[in-house]
Amino acid sequence: MIPDSVTSIGDYAFSSCSSLTGVTIPDSVTSIGGWAFYNCSSLTRATLGNGVTSIGIHALEKCSALTQITIPFVGASKKTASDTYQHPFGYLFGTTSYTGGTATTQYFLGATSTTNTTYYIPTTLKTVTVNGGNLLYGAFYNCTKLTTITIGKDVLSINKAAFTRCTGLERIEVSGDNPNYCSENGILYNKGKTEIIWAPANHKLSYR
Repeated sequence: MIPDSVTSIGDYAFSSCSSLTGVTIPDSVTSIGGWAFYNCSSLTRATLGNGVTSIGIHALEKCSALTQITIPFVGASKKTASDTYQHPFGYLFGTTSYTGGTATTQYFLGATSTTNTTYYIPTTLKTVTVNGGNLLYGAFYNCTKLTTITIGKDVLSINKAAFTRCTGLERIEVSGDNPNYCSENGILYNKGKTEIIWAPANHKLSYR
Protein backbone atom coordinates (compact mmCIF):
# COMPACT_ATOMS: atom_id res chain seq x y z
CA MET A 1 0.00 0.00 0.00
CA ILE A 2 1.42 3.37 -1.04
CA PRO A 3 0.47 5.98 1.60
CA ASP A 4 -1.40 9.17 0.68
CA SER A 5 1.56 11.22 1.89
CA VAL A 6 3.53 10.19 -1.22
CA THR A 7 3.47 12.73 -4.07
CA SER A 8 5.92 11.19 -6.53
CA ILE A 9 7.43 7.84 -7.48
CA GLY A 10 11.02 8.04 -8.64
CA ASP A 11 12.86 6.40 -11.52
CA TYR A 12 13.31 2.64 -11.00
CA ALA A 13 11.50 2.88 -7.62
CA PHE A 14 10.06 -0.66 -7.80
CA SER A 15 12.41 -2.04 -10.43
CA SER A 16 12.58 -5.86 -10.49
CA CYS A 17 10.23 -6.32 -7.50
CA SER A 18 9.42 -9.86 -8.55
CA SER A 19 7.01 -10.45 -5.65
CA LEU A 20 4.80 -7.45 -6.49
CA THR A 21 1.46 -8.72 -7.88
CA GLY A 22 -0.69 -5.59 -7.73
CA VAL A 23 -0.27 -1.87 -7.17
CA THR A 24 -2.67 1.01 -6.56
CA ILE A 25 -1.17 4.48 -6.78
CA PRO A 26 -3.17 7.03 -4.76
CA ASP A 27 -4.44 10.32 -6.15
CA SER A 28 -1.85 12.17 -4.04
CA VAL A 29 0.86 11.05 -6.49
CA THR A 30 1.41 13.56 -9.32
CA SER A 31 4.37 12.01 -11.14
CA ILE A 32 5.69 8.53 -11.89
CA GLY A 33 9.32 8.19 -12.93
CA GLY A 34 10.82 6.29 -15.83
CA TRP A 35 11.15 2.53 -15.45
CA ALA A 36 9.34 2.85 -12.09
CA PHE A 37 7.97 -0.72 -12.33
CA TYR A 38 10.60 -2.11 -14.68
CA ASN A 39 10.70 -5.91 -14.81
CA CYS A 40 8.02 -6.47 -12.15
CA SER A 41 7.42 -9.87 -13.68
CA SER A 42 4.59 -10.95 -11.33
CA LEU A 43 2.60 -7.72 -11.56
CA THR A 44 -0.89 -8.54 -12.87
CA ARG A 45 -2.84 -5.39 -11.95
CA ALA A 46 -1.86 -1.71 -11.87
CA THR A 47 -4.04 1.31 -11.03
CA LEU A 48 -2.46 4.72 -11.57
CA GLY A 49 -4.26 7.44 -9.61
CA ASN A 50 -6.13 10.33 -11.20
CA GLY A 51 -3.75 12.84 -9.60
CA VAL A 52 -0.91 11.74 -11.89
CA THR A 53 0.00 14.42 -14.45
CA SER A 54 3.18 12.89 -15.90
CA ILE A 55 4.47 9.36 -16.46
CA GLY A 56 8.11 8.57 -17.22
CA ILE A 57 9.24 6.57 -20.20
CA HIS A 58 8.98 2.77 -20.02
CA ALA A 59 7.32 2.94 -16.59
CA LEU A 60 5.93 -0.61 -16.99
CA GLU A 61 8.58 -2.16 -19.20
CA LYS A 62 8.86 -5.98 -18.99
CA CYS A 63 5.78 -6.38 -16.79
CA SER A 64 5.09 -9.59 -18.65
CA ALA A 65 2.19 -10.83 -16.45
CA LEU A 66 0.09 -7.66 -16.53
CA THR A 67 -3.57 -8.37 -17.35
CA GLN A 68 -5.33 -5.11 -16.48
CA ILE A 69 -4.40 -1.49 -16.00
CA THR A 70 -6.18 1.73 -15.04
CA ILE A 71 -4.56 4.98 -16.21
CA PRO A 72 -5.48 8.66 -15.80
CA PHE A 73 -4.74 9.43 -19.48
CA VAL A 74 -2.96 7.93 -22.49
CA GLY A 75 0.71 8.75 -23.05
CA ALA A 76 3.24 10.70 -21.01
CA SER A 77 0.94 13.52 -19.89
CA LYS A 78 -2.54 14.93 -20.44
CA LYS A 79 -3.13 16.58 -23.82
CA THR A 80 -5.87 18.86 -25.05
CA ALA A 81 -8.20 17.88 -27.86
CA SER A 82 -6.51 20.43 -30.14
CA ASP A 83 -3.06 18.84 -29.77
CA THR A 84 -1.84 16.64 -32.60
CA TYR A 85 1.01 15.10 -30.64
CA GLN A 86 0.54 12.45 -28.00
CA HIS A 87 2.66 9.47 -27.07
CA PRO A 88 0.43 6.42 -27.62
CA PHE A 89 -0.46 3.72 -25.12
CA GLY A 90 2.70 1.74 -25.83
CA TYR A 91 4.85 4.51 -24.37
CA LEU A 92 4.30 2.99 -20.92
CA PHE A 93 5.87 -0.32 -21.93
CA GLY A 94 9.04 0.54 -23.80
CA THR A 95 10.84 -0.46 -26.96
CA THR A 96 12.88 -3.44 -25.74
CA SER A 97 11.87 -6.94 -26.81
CA TYR A 98 11.24 -9.50 -24.06
CA THR A 99 9.56 -12.87 -23.59
CA GLY A 100 5.84 -12.26 -23.10
CA GLY A 101 5.79 -8.95 -24.97
CA THR A 102 3.98 -8.35 -28.27
CA ALA A 103 5.63 -6.02 -30.80
CA THR A 104 3.20 -3.19 -31.51
CA THR A 105 4.04 -0.46 -34.02
CA GLN A 106 2.18 2.73 -33.16
CA TYR A 107 1.84 6.03 -35.02
CA PHE A 108 1.79 9.03 -32.74
CA LEU A 109 2.24 12.40 -34.45
CA GLY A 110 -1.12 13.41 -35.89
CA ALA A 111 -3.36 11.97 -38.55
CA THR A 112 -1.05 12.71 -41.49
CA SER A 113 2.23 11.67 -39.87
CA THR A 114 4.32 8.63 -40.73
CA THR A 115 6.29 8.81 -37.49
CA ASN A 116 6.10 5.54 -35.60
CA THR A 117 7.73 3.50 -32.85
CA THR A 118 7.59 -0.21 -32.08
CA TYR A 119 6.68 -0.86 -28.45
CA TYR A 120 6.44 -4.19 -26.64
CA ILE A 121 3.13 -4.50 -24.78
CA PRO A 122 2.50 -7.48 -22.46
CA THR A 123 0.69 -10.20 -24.40
CA THR A 124 -1.37 -10.91 -21.28
CA LEU A 125 -2.80 -7.37 -21.12
CA LYS A 126 -6.48 -7.52 -22.09
CA THR A 127 -8.29 -4.81 -20.12
CA VAL A 128 -7.57 -1.07 -19.97
CA THR A 129 -9.48 1.69 -18.19
CA VAL A 130 -8.78 5.32 -19.10
CA ASN A 131 -10.18 7.77 -16.58
CA GLY A 132 -9.48 11.12 -18.24
CA GLY A 133 -7.84 13.23 -20.89
CA ASN A 134 -8.34 13.14 -24.65
CA LEU A 135 -7.87 10.05 -26.80
CA LEU A 136 -6.12 11.50 -29.82
CA TYR A 137 -5.29 9.93 -33.17
CA GLY A 138 -3.48 6.60 -32.72
CA ALA A 139 -3.94 6.44 -28.94
CA PHE A 140 -4.34 2.63 -29.05
CA TYR A 141 -3.22 2.07 -32.65
CA ASN A 142 -2.45 -1.58 -33.41
CA CYS A 143 -3.03 -2.85 -29.84
CA THR A 144 -4.24 -6.18 -31.20
CA LYS A 145 -4.32 -8.08 -27.88
CA LEU A 146 -6.67 -5.75 -25.98
CA THR A 147 -10.22 -7.05 -25.62
CA THR A 148 -11.92 -4.40 -23.45
CA ILE A 149 -11.40 -0.66 -23.02
CA THR A 150 -13.38 1.30 -20.44
CA ILE A 151 -13.81 5.07 -20.83
CA GLY A 152 -14.05 6.96 -17.53
CA LYS A 153 -16.21 9.96 -16.75
CA ASP A 154 -13.44 12.52 -17.31
CA VAL A 155 -12.46 11.49 -20.85
CA LEU A 156 -13.31 14.63 -22.83
CA SER A 157 -12.82 13.71 -26.48
CA ILE A 158 -12.16 10.62 -28.60
CA ASN A 159 -10.65 10.76 -32.07
CA LYS A 160 -12.31 8.32 -34.48
CA ALA A 161 -8.88 6.84 -35.25
CA ALA A 162 -7.97 6.23 -31.59
CA PHE A 163 -8.67 2.47 -31.91
CA THR A 164 -7.44 1.82 -35.45
CA ARG A 165 -6.24 -1.78 -35.98
CA CYS A 166 -7.30 -2.92 -32.51
CA THR A 167 -8.35 -6.17 -34.13
CA GLY A 168 -8.90 -8.09 -30.88
CA LEU A 169 -11.00 -5.39 -29.25
CA GLU A 170 -14.41 -6.85 -28.41
CA ARG A 171 -16.09 -3.99 -26.56
CA ILE A 172 -15.77 -0.45 -25.29
CA GLU A 173 -17.57 0.45 -22.07
CA VAL A 174 -18.29 4.02 -20.94
CA SER A 175 -18.92 5.30 -17.43
CA GLY A 176 -22.57 6.33 -17.08
CA ASP A 177 -21.60 9.81 -15.88
CA ASN A 178 -19.38 10.66 -18.85
CA PRO A 179 -20.96 13.82 -20.35
CA ASN A 180 -19.88 13.20 -23.95
CA TYR A 181 -20.04 9.45 -24.67
CA CYS A 182 -22.01 6.31 -23.90
CA SER A 183 -21.95 2.64 -24.83
CA GLU A 184 -24.43 -0.13 -25.47
CA ASN A 185 -23.60 -3.78 -26.16
CA GLY A 186 -19.93 -2.78 -26.32
CA ILE A 187 -20.48 -0.17 -29.06
CA LEU A 188 -19.19 3.38 -28.51
CA TYR A 189 -21.61 6.25 -29.24
CA ASN A 190 -21.71 9.97 -28.69
CA LYS A 191 -23.86 10.91 -25.70
CA GLY A 192 -27.04 11.41 -27.71
CA LYS A 193 -26.49 8.12 -29.60
CA THR A 194 -26.75 9.94 -32.91
CA GLU A 195 -23.32 8.69 -34.02
CA ILE A 196 -21.50 5.37 -33.77
CA ILE A 197 -17.85 6.13 -33.07
CA TRP A 198 -16.60 2.54 -32.82
CA ALA A 199 -18.09 -0.94 -33.13
CA PRO A 200 -16.36 -4.35 -32.90
CA ALA A 201 -15.43 -5.91 -36.22
CA ASN A 202 -17.60 -8.97 -35.57
CA HIS A 203 -20.69 -7.00 -34.54
CA LYS A 204 -23.82 -8.02 -36.38
CA LEU A 205 -26.43 -5.32 -36.87
CA SER A 206 -30.05 -6.30 -36.50
CA TYR A 207 -32.75 -4.67 -38.59
CA ARG A 208 -36.42 -4.26 -37.73
